[in-house]
Amino acid sequence: MKSQIQFVLQIFRLTRRQFAIFLLLVSGQALADLTKGDLDGIQKKLQASECLRVDMVQKKTSPSRPNRPVVVKGYALFQKPDRFRWVLGEPINEETIFNGKDLIKFLPRDNVAARYSAKGQQAKEVKRVVDFVLNVGSIFKTYQLVSGKRDGKFVHLQFKPANTDNNEIDNLELTVDEDAGFVSRVHFTLRNKASLSVDFSNPDRRGLTPLSFALPSGVKVNDIM
Repeated sequence: MKSQIQFVLQIFRLTRRQFAIFLLLVSGQALADLTKGDLDGIQKKLQASECLRVDMVQKKTSPSRPNRPVVVKGYALFQKPDRFRWVLGEPINEETIFNGKDLIKFLPRDNVAARYSAKGQQAKEVKRVVDFVLNVGSIFKTYQLVSGKRDGKFVHLQFKPANTDNNEIDNLELTVDEDAGFVSRVHFTLRNKASLSVDFSNPDRRGLTPLSFALPSGVKVNDIM
């Protein structure tokens, strides 16, 4: 799973030149007022942190119920080079954890967890969102920029897949909070008309520990390889 999990916090490793190119590619008109100082400031914020914690609100729709999203609040933790914890509250009440070795689905209500192979296809949606949030530079390898505009401290980006034959996603939208230096919103629509949007807020870059990505004591773990 190393090749798939490399996305976690890699955006913090972008060189100044790579990040400047990323922003300038967005839209010459929309980002024309960004100065070199702006770019340096954003780059410094992105590279300065080893860890990130954000609150989130996830909204998910299905093809049969496009106007009735399931809304869930939660939070996410990320730590270089590849750890993350994706916590969803009620009504889902589920956690997805990658501790640097194992991918784990944890159900706090039942106090049970399933441990999957690091090379498996589990948690596909979570991996997708994490990749979009923290490996923004890689988006340009598989997506084409459709539009980019600036609204105060926010930069709004819209993408389409470069190759629709190999991508379930029909439309991808990102919002970057320039002041806080992180992606604050991800929204994508699949070709089957299902959609997922996640709004992130309250970024906190204080240090995390290995316990931040560990299961509580006493949890029954089932190995599913």
